[in-house]
Amino acid sequence: MAVAWIIEWSLHRRDLPIRDLRPHILPRHWWSDRVLDYMRCLFWNSPLWTPFEALRRVNKRKPEGIFILNEGPRLIYGDATHLVAWHVKDLRIERDLSGSVVMEWTAPPGSHFDSKTETFHPLGKPRKRRFVWSE
Repeated sequence: MAVAWIIEWSLHRRDLPIRDLRPHILPRHWWSDRVLDYMRCLFWNSPLWTPFEALRRVNKRKPEGIFILNEGPRLIYGDATHLVAWHVKDLRIERDLSGSVVMEWTAPPGSHFDSKTETFHPLGKPRKRRFVWSE
């Protein structure tokens, strides 16, 4: 098992132009701000946007209409269609008998920040995630 950041698309419609849904794997030692920068660039350079829109918005830290959520081990960047990143501690990548590559990990739950105690509290339970693709 490995520790890493995993980024996935969360599509609000199946007919969107994003075709490559493979999870992105980032180094475990990256700080959340660096992961969010990667997500920002990935989001604005996706087929959802024209180059004109991407150029206008990619350099903005908080573009209008975009939500950015940093919950420590879970990050979100986007709008209805968005990217989700998880800092995972149990990433497994294997090849199954059919030759497909299988990625499995446990995504941390969302969290709520309690400003009185200045701590995060989990919302929900961790979820098992799995992605399979053939080469």
